[in-house]
Amino acid sequence: MINTQRLHYIDAIRVIVIALLVIFHTGLIFTPFVRFVITNRETSIDLAVVTVALLHPWQMPLLFFISGMSAYFSLRKRSAGHFVRERIERLFVPFLVGLVFLIPPQVYCDTVSRGIFRGSLVDFYKFYFTTGLQKGYFSWHHLWFILYLLVITLITLPLLKGPGQSWFGRVIDRLGNTVSKRNILLLGALPLVVTETLFRARWPGYYYNLYSDWANVCLFLLVFIYGYMTAANTRIQQTFYKTWKPALAIAVPITAVLLLIIKLNGDWLSFAYSNPFYYLYTTISALNMWCWIVGILGVAHAVIGRPLPLVQKAARLSYPFYIFHQTLLILIAFHVISTELSVLAKFLLIVVLTYVTTSLAVMLLDWFPLLHPLFGVKGNLPVTQNTLPQAAK
Repeated sequence: MINTQRLHYIDAIRVIVIALLVIFHTGLIFTPFVRFVITNRETSIDLAVVTVALLHPWQMPLLFFISGMSAYFSLRKRSAGHFVRERIERLFVPFLVGLVFLIPPQVYCDTVSRGIFRGSLVDFYKFYFTTGLQKGYFSWHHLWFILYLLVITLITLPLLKGPGQSWFGRVIDRLGNTVSKRNILLLGALPLVVTETLFRARWPGYYYNLYSDWANVCLFLLVFIYGYMTAANTRIQQTFYKTWKPALAIAVPITAVLLLIIKLNGDWLSFAYSNPFYYLYTTISALNMWCWIVGILGVAHAVIGRPLPLVQKAARLSYPFYIFHQTLLILIAFHVISTELSVLAKFLLIVVLTYVTTSLAVMLLDWFPLLHPLFGVKGNLPVTQNTLPQAAK
């Protein structure tokens, strides 16, 4: 059963997930087991657990999932060629603009905090694009998501709207019929278990360099396709809406145990292929991630049954919010961590100031239409009702 309605709760999920990235990235500054762009002298394992370890397992997979859903709606009204041009405009152009204007300030704060560079930010721009690039200071930091999404979108295009479209459409229809009759949606974790088990020990994926990050590439590719399939078929969606309670009943205790282990261990869990616990860990982790995706989509649909003007406005600007947020966060944190405030006070101050400055930046951007193409700002979202039935509560 093909879906023809915009799913407004997806806009809300996108807004919330991107907003939570401010908390996640601020938490990284105080995390003892992660080398972030800059790091506070005093760290906190408790803060790391509730901000980084809690969000990391499902946050970006969920963002790729809803990106797959968005790709369905975009492809439904565009030719393949038009879709590629639109992806280049909305992904590659902002990626290049961000590389030139937004990444150097982050690298500046990093190199200054480590005593590698001394001078002003203006001086650093000259250094970065000459000597800095030669010395390997090039980075795309948080813009990795945009690059990965562009690559995954182009890789899957022949399947979504190309030679494999008819075959893939039949697969989606059959899958929709199967999951709606047998309620086996949680078995969607199995392909994720396979890819995580095959690749995660070899490519733990902390740096998102694309060319040597096969665990993350395969993970995000799969959940992107899952998102497309979900948007394309109302039976699959309805199964999500019926399965969210058992999904969260699985995810919450698993997450609680994993967080406790990370707190006691003081670090991420890491295993070699030769360790039998590795296979148990990847199975549990993949199941946990998939259950969070199912649970969050089901809850969002149950709570949000109609378009919300404030959410639509925020959703329209959530992409430039993502593009700007980490640069402003790092610039703010660069000054805050040098103060004598407590860890918690620093964390809260950085979070609040980042939300305020990033929100002001994207609202200011919205006033200048000529700049919209540089940061992927779209026109107003179309207002359509979602006619799918609410999940049973």
